[in-house]
Amino acid sequence: MTKKHVKLTAAVLSAMMLASALTGCGSKAEETTQAEATTEAASSGDSAVDTSATDVSEEEVEVPAGYHLVWHDEFNGTELNEDDWNREEHKVGWVNHELQEYIPSADYAFVKDGELVIQPTKTEDEDGNVSYVSGRVNTQNKHDIKYGWIEARLKVPQGKGYLPAFWMMPQEEEHYGQWPKCGEIDIMEVLGDNITTNYGTVHYGEPHKQNQGTYTLQDGDFANEYHTFAIEWNQDLLNGTAMVNSIMRQMIGSLNIRADQRSHTLLLSISHSM
Repeated sequence: MTKKHVKLTAAVLSAMMLASALTGCGSKAEETTQAEATTEAASSGDSAVDTSATDVSEEEVEVPAGYHLVWHDEFNGTELNEDDWNREEHKVGWVNHELQEYIPSADYAFVKDGELVIQPTKTEDEDGNVSYVSGRVNTQNKHDIKYGWIEARLKVPQGKGYLPAFWMMPQEEEHYGQWPKCGEIDIMEVLGDNITTNYGTVHYGEPHKQNQGTYTLQDGDFANEYHTFAIEWNQDLLNGTAMVNSIMRQMIGSLNIRADQRSHTLLLSISHSM
């Protein structure tokens, strides 16, 4: 059976950084995520694989006052460094009635030109049946975070049905039980058909509760320009910000709850729904 594969607009992570507080409670932190539209596949080439993360020193990375660099990934190699990252595998409809299947392949999450690309793909067979595949990566058991500054720089895909996300889940989800009891921290979610508004959300409790804030751009959008998203998390509060053109602006405000006290894993994904 003949199948037609169409690569859709992609999200790209350009750098990842964690920093911890110099004093007081531990913090972790700064991460840079980029997303760009692309229709090119990952190139394999014949050269030896280089999975080095970065040669940038702490002095060359802008770290918020009161923090020091713990880890960052500049994606200078030619493959996703599996010492830092995991690719996930999930079937269609695994959560939220989503249409995509997550496949742990370099076709859908790959490093190219100093960026990590999350590449969703649409497939249509000769009978007109449509399916979607995408990528989802996390840092579970490799770089888990409790308190601090977490940051990402990115561009998101544009189009109805897309939901790109930069988010966090507990490293040990089973400690409190399945979602929503385990909690979830969404730093960035931008709907593909509303690319000027970012949603920052904390999910918690049973029955499900959430505390959500938004930030809407007055000029430009999140799909065609890079923006930086961050949270500052300590034992008493969780603040969200959007940094636009190097200017920090309040995004979601204080969530006024104590977030889960256990370490969290960073995730990057693009889901698809109707």
